[in-house]
Amino acid sequence: MPAPRRKPPPSGRDPVAWAVGAGAAIASVIGYIVTVRAHGVLLYVDSISHLEIARRVLLSTSPGLAQLGYVWLPLPHLLMLPLIWINPLYQNGFAGADVSMAAYVAATVLIYKITFRLAGHKAAGVAAAGVFALNVNMLYMQSTPMTEALLFCMLAAMVYGVQQWADTGRYGYLVAAGLAALFGTLTRYESWPVLACLLLAAGVIAWQRAGLELAAGAAPRSGRSGGPGGRPPRLARTLRRRAAADRVTVFAVLAFAGIAGWVIWNWAIFGNPLNFQDGSYAKPSNWVSRGEPAIGHWAVAAKTYWFAMADNETWPVLLLAAAGLVVLLAREWRRASTAARTLPVLSLLVVPPFFIASLYAGQRPLHVLQFSRDLYNVRFGLIMAVPAAILAGYLAGLLRWGWARYVAAGLVLALAAGLGARLIRQHDVVTYTAAQETLSSVPVLKQDPVLAYLRGHYTGGRVLMESFGNESIAFQLPSSELVYEGSYRQWQPALRDPAARHITWIIERCGHYPSPDKVCRALGPAQLGRYRAVYVSPGGDYRVYRLAA
Repeated sequence: MPAPRRKPPPSGRDPVAWAVGAGAAIASVIGYIVTVRAHGVLLYVDSISHLEIARRVLLSTSPGLAQLGYVWLPLPHLLMLPLIWINPLYQNGFAGADVSMAAYVAATVLIYKITFRLAGHKAAGVAAAGVFALNVNMLYMQSTPMTEALLFCMLAAMVYGVQQWADTGRYGYLVAAGLAALFGTLTRYESWPVLACLLLAAGVIAWQRAGLELAAGAAPRSGRSGGPGGRPPRLARTLRRRAAADRVTVFAVLAFAGIAGWVIWNWAIFGNPLNFQDGSYAKPSNWVSRGEPAIGHWAVAAKTYWFAMADNETWPVLLLAAAGLVVLLAREWRRASTAARTLPVLSLLVVPPFFIASLYAGQRPLHVLQFSRDLYNVRFGLIMAVPAAILAGYLAGLLRWGWARYVAAGLVLALAAGLGARLIRQHDVVTYTAAQETLSSVPVLKQDPVLAYLRGHYTGGRVLMESFGNESIAFQLPSSELVYEGSYRQWQPALRDPAARHITWIIERCGHYPSPDKVCRALGPAQLGRYRAVYVSPGGDYRVYRLAA
């Protein structure tokens, strides 16, 4: 028989939670220092793009919120604004990494709280927090200006809020969960299917709670049969439905406000409510080639994501999580009342089917070495670190005897630490390796000679260049001098007559890999008449022009 659950202390009064937070903060700082020494903060090209987007909101040729664009969701970039204007912190990436580090610490504490509430024992919560916090792939990603850590924090906050509401009945937790969902859906698109499942979970819990409250609200006044409180069955069902709807409506309105706002933003600014999906810079064809092995093959898509999870979480942790899931279902699903309280955590398990369907349909590229020659977007598998940690911690907290429970939790922590150490020794931190491969890809390497030339010759002046596909070059140029595809009412006029728009420098990519950019395709002899070519990169992929004196 499992040990009875102990009621967790009120929020903010748990010294173990504070200790978990302090430990996570120390791990975060150490992880960041190691990443800096390994020159890994800005290895991902996407991390540079995130910094550029945030920077352009404040400092660009057309500053303003419209610089947030439509491809990536806006919250990570908005959270970077407090430090993004400080040039050294922008250049070294800390202006964005600090967001990831804070989110990592918060996510670790929330995972502790979720697992503590689910299993009823602090040892389970500590084990879960350790599995998450000691994941070296997580430690690397939280040291970068990427958006994964913030997503994990918001997902954990969404789950925790609904879970707390299910256990305590306090409506404030449900409102907090709705706010977390609002922020999560403005962080990364993976939160959208999780929210859909979480809404269903909230509906089931609300229906159950409404039935219990109506049943306990009034005793029958006569011996006549009827619904709860002696009400006719139809009236009882109506009252129950309305009570459940009242609870879920506010959550749904808050939770889906972010998605609605993003659709309206795309419609109002770019004229297409689905521009984030099919806009010129958002189309899957920009990243997904027709030769992707997972497209049209369910088995390959499923295996690809499975290997991505194993690379990020490791096989032993996934096995512990699978065992924890089996025990959770066997233990909690014997009664409807306990089954409902597991639904918030189980909502996270929609992520693998979501990615498998995306790979099958060609919506997202993900390369693992089992099917490809390179690693690409393998970090997509890291999102399962959140439910895997919770389920592994839940398993560790099930033993009846206190000493055995603490030993089990200690063994789980030792396993997590040992796996991390082994991956570091073997240079097998897959998120770091994938980032290195991205930075050493042909499109990025072709930009290096241009950067070397500009460092020695660029002395100021307005630059015309497409940023998409040329992010490494754009990152080294002053944002306030760059006219690019997001420069409001400046981009098209500059392409038609750059000299008239006071363009001093023109950088165009005319190589076949990747394809020629818009500057190369738009400018001909008429537009370049007043410019002279001052640099041509090896192979002729890039050309740099300067306005003639």
